[in-house]
Amino acid sequence: MANAQEVFMDIPQVTNIAKALQGFSEAMNTIAQILQGVSEALHATAFISFGATEAAAQFVDNILPAIKRGAQLMSTYSQEVTKAINAYQTGDRSIAGMFTG
Repeated sequence: MANAQEVFMDIPQVTNIAKALQGFSEAMNTIAQILQGVSEALHATAFISFGATEAAAQFVDNILPAIKRGAQLMSTYSQEVTKAINAYQTGDRSIAGMFTG
């Protein structure tokens, strides 16, 4: 006979986690927007600076996709945690294995 394990969730604490993840996502999106502007400015001044700013622009262009992916992941995680909270509160077991390893 298998022992059924009960799952308990500290809903306010998990809600704070979801909000923090969403906050990280918003911060990373803001950083991405700022870096996009920096990249455009560096590319625009590359001609004037005889290419001196182009290396910096390329660096920003290389890290920008990773920041955008990170922002999207944080947003997705926030949504998934919120779904888990709602499922826990309503007794919905359809997503019970979402966060198991």
